[in-house]
Amino acid sequence: AGAVEQLDKLKFVPVFVRTTGVSSAGLDALRRKGALPWPNPKDVDSFEAVFNMPTPTASSQIG
Repeated sequence: AGAVEQLDKLKFVPVFVRTTGVSSAGLDALRRKGALPWPNPKDVDSFEAVFNMPTPTASSQIG
């Protein structure tokens, strides 16, 4: 149950990709499949907010 399977079939949880540093073909491919950019939270409250976001629907992950 890797990231691609989660994005293509399962859709149980959001998949995040890092947004800092050098990008790669793999990260770009996951973004095209609907992975979300990691928001780089700066404190505990921001970190918790990441996991309290509504889960994207299948239609919003197509891209």
